[in-house]
Amino acid sequence: MATTVPAITPLNGATGFLRGEGSNTTPYREWIASQGVPVTMGMSVYDINELPVEPWGETGVNMNFVSFPATGDTSDLWVMEIPPGGQFKPFHHMFNGIAYVLKGRGATTVWYEGGKKQSFEWQEGSLFAIPLNAWYEHFNGSGSEPARICMMTTAPLDINMHPNNDFIFNNPATFPNIYQGEDEFFTTEGKHTGQTMWQSNFVADCRRHETDMYQQRGAGGTSMHFSMGASFLSGHVSEFPPGTCKKAHRHGPGAHVLLLSGEGYSLTWADRKERYRIDWKAGTVYVPPNYWFHQHFNPHAEPARYLALTFPGHLLGRPLAGRTTAISGSVDEKETGDQVEYAKEDPELKRMFEEECAKFGTTVQDERMTKDFEEKVDAPRVYAL
Repeated sequence: MATTVPAITPLNGATGFLRGEGSNTTPYREWIASQGVPVTMGMSVYDINELPVEPWGETGVNMNFVSFPATGDTSDLWVMEIPPGGQFKPFHHMFNGIAYVLKGRGATTVWYEGGKKQSFEWQEGSLFAIPLNAWYEHFNGSGSEPARICMMTTAPLDINMHPNNDFIFNNPATFPNIYQGEDEFFTTEGKHTGQTMWQSNFVADCRRHETDMYQQRGAGGTSMHFSMGASFLSGHVSEFPPGTCKKAHRHGPGAHVLLLSGEGYSLTWADRKERYRIDWKAGTVYVPPNYWFHQHFNPHAEPARYLALTFPGHLLGRPLAGRTTAISGSVDEKETGDQVEYAKEDPELKRMFEEECAKFGTTVQDERMTKDFEEKVDAPRVYAL
């Protein structure tokens, strides 16, 4: 029943975690290198839909491991393509995963050994989480077109901490506090539990899901955070208008930002050092490095929307090192926080943005990027819990 994967072996023979001076090798990196499929590294992928994939052993799918060093080996992104009429054979693992459907339609079945199986259907834009160590299999619902799914996982963390193939992939442990095969676990409509908060284990289409006003990031942008009891991981969608930019901010490592619509660019930098530019469109994915500032710009005529696959906010807000106090991610950076208010931005950033907007005939909406505008935005709605 189990799907075969190559064994995870200790580094340097029997020496466990010891490694040569200057080596960047880890159990996780050795494992993905042994899988016989492409491994993509860097800071971003311009179009994840075009990323090359190759057959992954006996799993029945074609795979590419996207392993950005910027995550600090906290998370990765599995890009799996299911052939027409094919399936990702039964699989389970002792690390968390949250999946987004890039293209195609199909179904997934989830269960714990000896327990009740539950199946649900998905389509392009769907988001769902796999309960920890639950068995699951994906089915492509089309006999003529491939389906492509990307899944953010905590494999780097867990494989590095437990470099043992049986522990990771053949562990019989179950977690009934997370999942017991409940009816409609993945098929309930979901519940709006608070401003920018949605509780559900399955989101039908992130590209069109409703969003709430999120004043903290400015410009009249909107957002919705998805709370999924099936997984430790989480995600949120954010949308912001044309001719605007979000406020620069920073946080801990591991967030994968996947563009769902629009065109534009983001800048990222460490403190006041050199800035790096990432151009994006629908299908671009990138990871802001640990505790680097990053800022999103939309110079085109249509709203831009992205999905961020992340750790919970209370953990994402903390860098791996370098800060000793827990501070909100929306507090002004000048006040020891992690956000730069519009009035305190480097003027060069605005000049660059104005030039980009001029290229596309887009009007810069300066009036939206002010404190006055934020204060005039309607107050948050109140939700009954």
